[in-house]
Amino acid sequence: MAEIASDIISRMDADLEKDDIHRRKRIYFPTWASEVSDIHGMKHVMGRGSIFRRLVWLVVLLGTTSLFGIQSIHTFQNYLQFHHITKFDILFEPNADMPALTICNLNKYRSSAIKLEDIIHVGFHIGIVDENHTLIYPHLYTDEFVEKLEAVDWDTVEEDGNYNMTDFTIRTGHQLEDLIQRCQWKEEECAEDDFVLSLTHLGACYTFNKYIDADGFSSHNATIAGAANGLQLILDIEEIEYTPTNDLDAGAMDAGVKIMLHRPTEPPYIKELGFAVTPGLHTFVQMRHEKITSEPYPYTDCETDGDIEHFDHYSLQACRIECETKIVEKYCGCRLPEQPGNAMVCNPAETHECAHIKLVEAIEGLLPDEECNCRSPCDVENYPTMLSTSRLRAGFLKRLFEDSHNRTEDYIRQNIAVVTIYYEALNYEEIEQIPEMSFTMLLATMGGNMGLFLGGSLLTVIQILEYCFDETVGCFKSEREVTEKTTTGPVIVLPANTKDTTNGTREEYRTRWRFDTDGVDSESVVHPSPLLKAFYQRHHVTMVDVVAADYLAFPSVTVCNINKYKMSAFTTEDITNVGYYLGIVDKEQNLINPHLYTDDFIRTLESVNWTENVDYENYNMTDFTIRTGHQLEDLIQSCKWKGEDCASDEFVLSLTHLGVCYTFNKYTDSSRFPARNATIAGSADGLQIILDIEEIEYTPTNDLDAGAMDAGVKIMLHRPTEPPYIKELGFAIAPGLHSFVQMRKEEITSVPAPYTDCEVDRPTNYFDHYSLQACRIECETRAVVSSCGCRLPEQPGNARVCNPVETHECAHIHLLKAIEGDKNCSCRSPCDVENYPRTLSVSRIRAGFFSKLYQDTINRTEEHIEQNIAVVSIYYEALNYEDINQIPAMTITMLFASMGGNMGLFLGGSLLTVIQIIEYFFDETVGCFRSSKKERAKEEASGNHETNEYATQEYHRGGDNHTCQMELQ
Repeated sequence: MAEIASDIISRMDADLEKDDIHRRKRIYFPTWASEVSDIHGMKHVMGRGSIFRRLVWLVVLLGTTSLFGIQSIHTFQNYLQFHHITKFDILFEPNADMPALTICNLNKYRSSAIKLEDIIHVGFHIGIVDENHTLIYPHLYTDEFVEKLEAVDWDTVEEDGNYNMTDFTIRTGHQLEDLIQRCQWKEEECAEDDFVLSLTHLGACYTFNKYIDADGFSSHNATIAGAANGLQLILDIEEIEYTPTNDLDAGAMDAGVKIMLHRPTEPPYIKELGFAVTPGLHTFVQMRHEKITSEPYPYTDCETDGDIEHFDHYSLQACRIECETKIVEKYCGCRLPEQPGNAMVCNPAETHECAHIKLVEAIEGLLPDEECNCRSPCDVENYPTMLSTSRLRAGFLKRLFEDSHNRTEDYIRQNIAVVTIYYEALNYEEIEQIPEMSFTMLLATMGGNMGLFLGGSLLTVIQILEYCFDETVGCFKSEREVTEKTTTGPVIVLPANTKDTTNGTREEYRTRWRFDTDGVDSESVVHPSPLLKAFYQRHHVTMVDVVAADYLAFPSVTVCNINKYKMSAFTTEDITNVGYYLGIVDKEQNLINPHLYTDDFIRTLESVNWTENVDYENYNMTDFTIRTGHQLEDLIQSCKWKGEDCASDEFVLSLTHLGVCYTFNKYTDSSRFPARNATIAGSADGLQIILDIEEIEYTPTNDLDAGAMDAGVKIMLHRPTEPPYIKELGFAIAPGLHSFVQMRKEEITSVPAPYTDCEVDRPTNYFDHYSLQACRIECETRAVVSSCGCRLPEQPGNARVCNPVETHECAHIHLLKAIEGDKNCSCRSPCDVENYPRTLSVSRIRAGFFSKLYQDTINRTEEHIEQNIAVVSIYYEALNYEDINQIPAMTITMLFASMGGNMGLFLGGSLLTVIQIIEYFFDETVGCFRSSKKERAKEEASGNHETNEYATQEYHRGGDNHTCQMELQ
């Protein structure tokens, strides 16, 4: 097409040169308005017709022009304000990279590691001794430390101004081998180099999955959600080593550790941003992943590539650490041991008298803004967490550490903490800011306004500019040039299918294509390309709406005791057939951990005849699991729904990997399912249950409960049509506490393929509705059945239930492989998901009051209440829900609309224009094959031996007709 246009222009220029008509004559406004302009209504104003009609058209034209101007001003104002909108999306991530995890003891210096020379040079400056060299808090130190201090002869010592504070901080900090007693990643022991020393304001800390450099960094990643695919740490806080100081640890008022989840490329800023973990508890940390991308200046003031000296990547933490370092160096002439750089490290006096003072001022924002101006980066990754806890069983942990550490039960309660960190779902939230009005949208809006109010396009603007240029040039032409009759009239675009009456041949009656002076704009060819690309990339956008509701359907609530088997429920037959395979007795039938069992159980064991009632192959493991599990009437002491007692059939038995569980509001079938609804927000319109964990009944085994290291229950909130997957995804509840579970509701609807890979309607073998939990349970069942020829009691299907030998030697092994991420198990998230995010808070139960309040129904001692009773209140925090709905970013309708808008803006064309072009080429193609023999003879007689076809365009110059012909070869 471009070659055709070029050929026409060259032929027209040749004719103009031959006739010496290359100079143009000024076109006066009436002529331009009535014959040249494409503005709708202009011809009616300047053309023929009654004065009234022309006045009406003039009013209409002025009105639409005014509206166009007003809209254009508003459009430009909106564009120049640089507003942005936020796009929210939830995307599946098959391999989720783990964040870096930094862990610090809340105590900075170990008292046993402080030497005499440390006390001499540092003691006064960190608040251990006063000016008279007397212990400030003698009752907080060990006798050994007091004796060490009394041995100092203060008259003969002198402070060292160059004392090495870096060495002192590292040496007296809690060491890795003492702090982290055990580390497991995906239920396997961590490598020795998984943790790297990190100095922070809390002293010596240790970072898991830390970024070193691009070549040496291999990030840990999770392939499925749940605790089995995460990190578990057993920590010893060594409270006996706590040293009260006036350092940044605020005198170690607390006992525990602080943990921070952060991007591997970011340094930890843990004192200000970390969360605390308490000893004596098992803390479950369910985390999510957020990726936030902000628009740079002028839309926001985020930092695209901040100027930092000591870190490879810019982050808010890196900026704050460098800023604090510069402040300390500026005012004190040195830096703290945890601060980066090559400046000299402050000595004890400088640290106490200057560095810490300025550092606190910087942290609290007391210095002028110009001292520290850190902006958030445009690319941020966050890891929001939800914490829940269960109480540690000190007796079990004592047995766990008896070979390596001699720990008493009291020491374990006061010092040992267990932390399990894992993803609650393998997806991440992508929060992206995009311009509310980009330059492309500005052009589209302007083009739309111009087309709506004036019927014009970008070419119309060019026509107006051309006319103004001609008028301006004409004003400076000489009178001689003006009076010359050599003009080039405007090109008049004739309608399609116009006959040329100068030739009567049938060949010329075909459609003649008239080339407008507007020409072919390159944008018409280039612009639709990204539109088609965007359409076939199948992007989607996510709409988030908070919908107020008159009522909200209550989720199912599944409750499981963390202990799987009740000790008192074992019979001699159970011990004979199951005892060895559960790890209760060894091969010689001796009790493995006798101090963890009751006297009644030991007597039962002693009465076992190991040669009788032995039937491994036919032993009913389903009956054993249900019979020895915690019974409903024992586990749930009280249940109230909306302040009224629950019905007897409110809870339904559910077998899970934790054994016998009970589900409130469980879906059975559509005809018998009475959905529970909340009509107001708050605890009065929710569920309250009082639980008794019966810790005395806990049986240490080698089953999937990992020996019941914890004491408490696990709870999972889920859709009534979904089965519970509580061992991996449930949250823990500790006894002795009243746990308040405030929940929200999220309804997520994803767009199916090709936009996302969500599952639309995947059939399931054992469940009525597809869900991620149902898929994982079925997948685990297939793995066990295919490898062992049987299934576990909690698994669905008609296959034979595994006997104790098959359970221990085969089923549990293959089940763990499936839980930890079997590659043969592909479970995709459904396109329709309901989530129940929660906020957990606790208060301590007053055992004395509780025992009196429930003395008629729950007859328990205060000690039993403190160790066994848990109260849980579950309710909606607001009577609304988040409707998260993915929609295609560009549908076929939007594609046609965008292409039509571009065609109208740049060419002033429409779909009819495309039809005209197709019609022209169709006529030309048909004409080539319909030429008559008579016409061919005339062509041969005139010397034209070719069968070329021509298209003609007429243009008028000085009243003469000139024909421009072009070959269509």
